[in-house]
Parts: sequence; C-alpha cells; structure tokens
Amino acid sequence: MKETEPVIYPPKQRKNSFDYVSIKKSLKGVLIAGFGVAVMYTLEALPGVDFGKYSPVVAAGCSIILNTIREYLKGEEKCHD
Repeated sequence: MKETEPVIYPPKQRKNSFDYVSIKKSLKGVLIAGFGVAVMYTLEALPGVDFGKYSPVVAAGCSIILNTIREYLKGEEKCHD
C-alpha cells in the first residue's frame, strides 16, 4: 500500500478582519497594480509611444496581464497521478 503525504492546508481568511492572510492578499494586489503602472510608464518611455488619456486603462490592462501570467505560472508541475 502506498504511503500518502499529509495534506497541509493554508491558513483560512477570517471574515471582517485584517489578519495575516488578508494583509498578504492585499499587499499582493498592491504590488501587481504597482508593477502594471511601472510597465505602462516603461512603455511610454519608448520613442513614439504615448497613451494620452488612455493611460489609466493601459495601466489597468498591464496589471491584469501581469496577474494572469502570475496565475498561469503558479501551481504544481503535476497535480494528479
């Protein structure tokens, strides 16, 4: 019989409180948004690139793309046997 490893569950987030899990998730969101803005301003530094009044939309789009890439790359290499 094959021995299985014990399952370790991550800590759960408590409702209506700022516990460790809530603060960690909030800081991740802030970092993703900040990196999105940094990417947008880096793109605007390129010659001939100017987003004008659409800069906030482009910044949001960059943040969404970065978060999508992060979600795609995380996780286990092989989930099922």
